[in-house]
Amino acid sequence: MKNSETSSESAHGQSTALANRAVPKERFERESADLHWLAAVILGGEQHVEQCLWDAIRLAEHGGFVAPEWLEHFDQRVTVRTAVDKIRAEIQTIAGNYPRKSDAATMVHALSETERRVLRSIEAKKIGRSCNALERATLILYGYLGFSVQDCALLLDCCRSVIEPACARALQNVVDKGLGAEIAEHHVDGFRASEVPT
Repeated sequence: MKNSETSSESAHGQSTALANRAVPKERFERESADLHWLAAVILGGEQHVEQCLWDAIRLAEHGGFVAPEWLEHFDQRVTVRTAVDKIRAEIQTIAGNYPRKSDAATMVHALSETERRVLRSIEAKKIGRSCNALERATLILYGYLGFSVQDCALLLDCCRSVIEPACARALQNVVDKGLGAEIAEHHVDGFRASEVPT
């Protein structure tokens, strides 16, 4: 009797593990266009995006159990992580010399749903031509996905004081280049061009 219970528990554990691996893959397939855009913005273009997404799926499949409340953003998190990993050295080089946040500067909080839709409508390669690697990464992590400054700094392995200025500069570049005129019209919360460090 004990052997059949153990066997049953083992089979249940294996089926649960397989189900947990299937859920992220299904989400990746369903959200592929958005995940592709996230990776392309961080990477600055289409090069390496497919490899990045493939690496993200493998990471998700082998990551073990994912709590239901984390599933909604799990695919985004592993996608941005794999994208950042591909350009980490470039991000850190830029971050080492980037202007730090001043006491006078104000900064965006996470973008509103309307602002996110406007930003999402801009081609990744256009953002890539307007922003450096640090700015692109903070635009996605801090502005678009709403990661905290601390989470951004940990993921990018850089100083916390560059996160807000880099995101502000990225938004300023998007507005200056006319890529997101509607972002300016919707008054990005806390974002003032005159207070962005140069």
